[in-house]
Amino acid sequence: MKRSRNLNKQHAPYNLILEEIIGLTTKNGNGLAASSSSSKCAYIAGCVVVLCDVHSGTQSHLMAPNRIPKPLSCVALSRNASIVAAGESGPQPGVLVWDCSTLAFRCELKGHQYGVACVALSPDGKHLVSVGFPRDGCICLWDWRNKILAAKVKASPVSSHIASIDFSLDNKFIVTAGKDQLSFWKVTWSKGSCARTRSVSVTMQRNVDLSHHKESSFIAVTSPSWTNSSSVNHNQAGTLCTVHLGSSVINSVDLEVEKCFALSTSTRLVACACNNGLVKLFGTNSLKYAGELCYAEARRCKESDVVDCKTDISQVELKSWPKLPDAIACQFSTLEKLGK
Repeated sequence: MKRSRNLNKQHAPYNLILEEIIGLTTKNGNGLAASSSSSKCAYIAGCVVVLCDVHSGTQSHLMAPNRIPKPLSCVALSRNASIVAAGESGPQPGVLVWDCSTLAFRCELKGHQYGVACVALSPDGKHLVSVGFPRDGCICLWDWRNKILAAKVKASPVSSHIASIDFSLDNKFIVTAGKDQLSFWKVTWSKGSCARTRSVSVTMQRNVDLSHHKESSFIAVTSPSWTNSSSVNHNQAGTLCTVHLGSSVINSVDLEVEKCFALSTSTRLVACACNNGLVKLFGTNSLKYAGELCYAEARRCKESDVVDCKTDISQVELKSWPKLPDAIACQFSTLEKLGK
């Protein structure tokens, strides 16, 4: 019997379209990003960046093109929500950049060896900074539009890794937070005729005098949009701090929680994601307590907007609630709405 020729033919692969993603693989605050100037937020789900519109509930999906994608570890969104960037994990990772409006892939940046821990876009959206995993320990500053690695500096030893990074509002400084350290890095651009001929240096301005917080592990940092000269940070033990540029801690408050994981700022509030699904809110300048949100309280207030439920939840009430998943990330999706 002759073998049928049809058995030797390979069928053309089906073109599958990713329609919807349920769930996420965000492990910390670096896996969720949002812009208070728009309704867009971004989070990671495996090898995919999910770009979500919180008003319409629609999703867009971004992946590395023309190759097998790698799992993603962090994501960042520009302040005007026009650009999204994501860092990969694993050996020889890339930092991937897309246009949020067209969903077009813009570029891939290679400068780390063992994974990208966190990324941030400058306030004007022209530059990008990335931090490698602890084994890498390097800060890379990118002119991403021209695909140029503008500067690379060894930032920390393996034993003192960087957990969070952000630009100052005027683009002149980068602030990093990590184990036993909170640092400001000065960014100096030389005067050149064009971006390709300009050189840049990144130098440590100074470590912040942490006073009695010096043995703390800082896990989140952000440079608020209302000032050039300060940053808001918190450590894992649950202390929220305001730090003046190149100075010491000028204000701090105890969150009175077991653990803290992430923070986000709007023009009026600082939100801190904590254990047991709790998000605590504080005033931006004074760090005065402004309220708190919890999943259990949100369910009780489900008839109204969750943010409008400003009940002062007592510690007695908190202890009576069942154990809930920790709030590991939070972002203001608009000036008044918070996602976690």
